[in-house]
Amino acid sequence: MKRIAIFAFSGDMTAFAHALLNSVELLDRGFDARLIIEGGATALLTRLEKNESNWGGLFRRALEAGVIFGVCRACAAKTGGLASAERIGLPVLDEMSGHPSFATQLEEGYEIIAI
Repeated sequence: MKRIAIFAFSGDMTAFAHALLNSVELLDRGFDARLIIEGGATALLTRLEKNESNWGGLFRRALEAGVIFGVCRACAAKTGGLASAERIGLPVLDEMSGHPSFATQLEEGYEIIAI
């Protein structure tokens, strides 16, 4: 089984929705998939938490599926998404100077896709 880690960096809601769609599809098709929310995408958590987006249903589906592996602590703190991440119950990742590590994902056998 292939292992795929999707890093969602873009703060554009449509790009983030595609990261959600692809990570859920990979999981549904039997891949070991995980989504890591990074960069500008962390700012979207507040809107998604409040269901202020057309993509709220997809976000909830991803949450229920368990495909969201975590959120970048440094970026979420900078963009205002950290409190939402914590209220939602998402793991906060900070193993590389406050950010999630590509190296950790590679060491665990994941291929990385950045969106």
